[in-house]
Amino acid sequence: MWLWWVGCSAISTGLGTADTADTGMTSTAPVASPIAPIAEPAVGGFGDGVFALAGSSVWPGALAAASDGGLFVLYASCPEDADCDSLPWSLARLGPDGAPDAAFPIVPTSRYQRTALAADSAGGAFLAGGEDFVDPASAVAFGPTGAATAFAAALGEVEVVAVAPVADGGLLVLLGGPAAVVRRLLPDGTPDLAFGVGGDTALGVSGGAGALSPADDGGVVGVARGTWFRLGPDGAVVAQAAVPVGAVALGPDGAGAGLGWDGAETEVVAFDGAGAVRWRAAAPGAVAVDVDAAGRVVAAGSDAGVRTLQGFASDGAPDTAFGPAGRAQDGLGGWTWVEATTHGFVAAGVEGDVLRLRSTAR
Repeated sequence: MWLWWVGCSAISTGLGTADTADTGMTSTAPVASPIAPIAEPAVGGFGDGVFALAGSSVWPGALAAASDGGLFVLYASCPEDADCDSLPWSLARLGPDGAPDAAFPIVPTSRYQRTALAADSAGGAFLAGGEDFVDPASAVAFGPTGAATAFAAALGEVEVVAVAPVADGGLLVLLGGPAAVVRRLLPDGTPDLAFGVGGDTALGVSGGAGALSPADDGGVVGVARGTWFRLGPDGAVVAQAAVPVGAVALGPDGAGAGLGWDGAETEVVAFDGAGAVRWRAAAPGAVAVDVDAAGRVVAAGSDAGVRTLQGFASDGAPDTAFGPAGRAQDGLGGWTWVEATTHGFVAAGVEGDVLRLRSTAR
């Protein structure tokens, strides 16, 4: 999961210049930014590596775990001597071994804000976003080979906070702004009229940082700006609870963890499948957090200018796989993302024109 935003505009399918009347999406045929490994000693474990990205500066967008243990990476790079007010964004896929996946050519996309990226169970990914209330937001999907699928959705002049694929090929979207809304889309990108009102459920809270996921009963669980919620399969609000978190990640059926503030420093706040706080633990300098299927939590960021991962067992005790105190530090800089994969947790960060990955085996 990640906590990083940059100013951009609406996304495209990455297939060249085109206008799509059904979705309102416009592509400006951006050029993909290459990703290539740099020879550097690895720390050890899956996916450790350093990758060069073309351009003088790079901005992180999002990270999403692929179904086979690989990773989708969305990033923007500013070409040398270019006008960086217009950033070309690229979507790349790393294979289960952490190397760039040649079967998924890098997909160029146009620029947009509040990147929402999620991998599906078929080896592809959904991508959604739009510039806050300026350009209409939209959502598209890419298959296992990087080609755009038939899924395309116009979301309107809204803020996209998070997306989550559903088993039938559709998509759940958490929309922010003054009033948070959960929207359920069918596999063709049209609203599911059997969900909420016209495909939407208003949560009665403001939007912002959040996450959502399909629930085991066919409904939805999620968090929107400090409010945990559960919706039934028909979109009706079943339960809500206050959770004191900003950046947040969901684990099994509504349980999860997020980052809060104890008045002096950043902390991890873990909650159960009813939104009740289970434990809290200090996590100085953390900016991102994720939870795996076993309920283990990793917070990532920079503590005193040093790249820091902080691991916690499902009960909040320090995860000694990260060291005696549950902390792993390995050089100046910071982590921007952390993502739970089938291999373990993978942290990622950008330093100039370099993308750095650090993994921890289960």
